[in-house]
Amino acid sequence: MKKELQQKISNSVVWLEALLALFILASIFIGVIDLVKYLGIMFDLPPKATYQEFKAFLGHLLLLVIGLEMIIVLVKHNPGSVIEVLVFAIARKLLIYADKMTDLLIGIVTLAILFAIRKYLFVRNFDETTEVIVGDTPIKAVNQIARVDISEDLGETIDEVVTKVITDKCGKLKENEIIKIGNAKIKVLKVENGHVNKVGIERLTEDNWRE
Repeated sequence: MKKELQQKISNSVVWLEALLALFILASIFIGVIDLVKYLGIMFDLPPKATYQEFKAFLGHLLLLVIGLEMIIVLVKHNPGSVIEVLVFAIARKLLIYADKMTDLLIGIVTLAILFAIRKYLFVRNFDETTEVIVGDTPIKAVNQIARVDISEDLGETIDEVVTKVITDKCGKLKENEIIKIGNAKIKVLKVENGHVNKVGIERLTEDNWRE
């Protein structure tokens, strides 16, 4: 009963995040209309008077980009996407609002730290073809996030599916184990207390999914 409740709550969270992503997307479409209005204002102003309007235009544009990145965070649950949002937010701050040299220096150092985190701590999370997914994610959500086709008959969560397949195959669940299920190549990234905590899923193409 407890497990069914947890599953229902998890599914509800996934759908709620999708709904929030739709709201953000709708607001971005509205924001694009404002961008067109900015262009009209700048067109009517003399060249020397367009600086402030262009600054506001650029800030609005970067804010919309941050909104798009937030949609990716809500849909993919990828730590790498969070870093991307922070990079755009800091870039917006530097380009639009940083007037002092100290502000620029702090922003540049912060960007350097984020890029270092991206390179040395979350390398796997930034692979263009790999999605990093937590173990208790429902299979239906996994299929949507990673664009794969894993049968829901194998288990309710990716933890259950991977644990079952690996234990049937070699009898022991361990990190860095790689398996293939349908058109999904799955690598166990982290195991805690006998359960899969995190996996990396790559969608295989028609040319290599049977290899």
